[in-house]
Amino acid sequence: SFSPLHSLLVVPMDTTDKEALEIDELYQHNGLLQDAGDEASKLEAEYTAILAAVKGSRKAKKLAAQFVPKFFKHFPARSDEAINAQLDLCEDDDRETRIHAIRGLPLLCKDTPEHLPKIADVLGQLLLAEDPLELENVRRAFQSLFRVNMKVAFNALFNQITSGEENLRERAIAFVRDRIGALGPDGIDEDTEGFIVEQIRKILTDVTGTEFRVFMDILGGFRTFRVRGAAGANELAEIIVDQAELDGPFEPTEPDNVDRLLSCLQLAVMLFERGASNSKFLKYIGEQVLGQWASFSEEQKLTLAKSLAHMSPYSNATDARMALEPLLAVLREVCPLKPAENTEAPKLNFTLIESVLYACHMFATKCPGQLPKLIGVKTRETFTGQPSDFVETSDDMKQRHQDLVARLTYVEQQTRDLVKQLREALHALTTEKPDTEEAKKEHQEKLGLVQTALRETNNILPLAGNLRKNPPKLMGKGDTVTLSWLQGKASAGRAPTAATPRKRTSDGSGVDTTKKSRGQLYVPPNRQSGAPRGRGLQRTNAGPMRGAGWRGARRRRW
Repeated sequence: SFSPLHSLLVVPMDTTDKEALEIDELYQHNGLLQDAGDEASKLEAEYTAILAAVKGSRKAKKLAAQFVPKFFKHFPARSDEAINAQLDLCEDDDRETRIHAIRGLPLLCKDTPEHLPKIADVLGQLLLAEDPLELENVRRAFQSLFRVNMKVAFNALFNQITSGEENLRERAIAFVRDRIGALGPDGIDEDTEGFIVEQIRKILTDVTGTEFRVFMDILGGFRTFRVRGAAGANELAEIIVDQAELDGPFEPTEPDNVDRLLSCLQLAVMLFERGASNSKFLKYIGEQVLGQWASFSEEQKLTLAKSLAHMSPYSNATDARMALEPLLAVLREVCPLKPAENTEAPKLNFTLIESVLYACHMFATKCPGQLPKLIGVKTRETFTGQPSDFVETSDDMKQRHQDLVARLTYVEQQTRDLVKQLREALHALTTEKPDTEEAKKEHQEKLGLVQTALRETNNILPLAGNLRKNPPKLMGKGDTVTLSWLQGKASAGRAPTAATPRKRTSDGSGVDTTKKSRGQLYVPPNRQSGAPRGRGLQRTNAGPMRGAGWRGARRRRW
């Protein structure tokens, strides 16, 4: 019989005692398995108990997150169960448990590489973690996988880029960029590099402008393209040409079209320096784009003009001849006539003027017989470039030439006035003695702006002066004029990075050429979080990459 005295001796175990016993048993199982070494596979009951702890108390889960991967390799028959148990812990409500579980994921494939694709795919999904420490542990765990099999690890990331939700795509792209940057140009083997190039080519069928710049920067640093000189540069340029969609009419009313063209052009410019052909871009710009100059914003005009100036030395005679006529029409637009008395003086964008003048000179040197008739100067049939080539012109041609000369003369006058102001400002700045760090920083910024503006204006004077001569004197690549924003800069020898251009002045127009006080300086035109952590990790490898692109069902805006 059950006596009352016995009931007093049987005391129910409280929660704390149960947890302590559970933890003690887990440590015992860990000790037995650890002592067994290579014979650990004979102690399946102990490993089963560790797997069961995944459903236990908070402390038990933290231990299970460490013990499950620790002995994983000894129990291949329980691999699916063990992996799912670890993934349950990765989604636990407790932050510390999740972090321990994430740290253990790489161990699940350290000695069993057949599980690496699945673990890599899970870590790819976990890049959505919102907690900074949790996300840092995800990134570190992923880095461990790169040491096991770099190609498989990258494949998991590309699967998330092509098949994951948008905020996961964004984080996966950022991680790919950062990882490739950390590995360096020689840290990726040839096979993996080829794989990455192939995956990026697929992704480029459906990207935003920012994504495209990131991927082009990655490609530009690869040996595949870097060591092949002009051939490698040309291959990269063809990728950009395809993205720019130069095979259709240009519609400037669509912001996407303008942004895409200008972004692609900026990316391609450095490749032209390395020997890539700029013929397709120049032909398209000459035939489709320059004639619609008025449709562009001031900022877009500046971007286009600077890109044209930068690429102009690398053009051939045929393309230069085609681009020169519409570019001279643009020159007339950016160089206004002298205003009538008592009317407001037009604002001049000196960076824009410098760029267009420089491009006109460079294109004209490629086809010297073309320029005179375009600006209203008639020449003999056989053109040698000597003064004797030039003959009397008709009234229409005289009027055309006089108009251009008047515009260039006005620009020269305004430029000289500005040079005087800039020199006064430079003298004032060089005598200033700022006494605080903030004042020194502001002083350096002002000094830099003045020096840049002086470089621009010092370029404009000979470019404009020589072009308005009769006959015009062309300044070619070997002459002393170097574009102001390129002075002191060495070519990087690779595709440019996904840096965002600095903001220009609010009206994008440059400077008012009316008189200023010495305190007013000419400023040259320049130079979202993820979703909350959710449940339900996808536990099978991601599906194939999608192939939808811009042509047809395009998802992403440039």
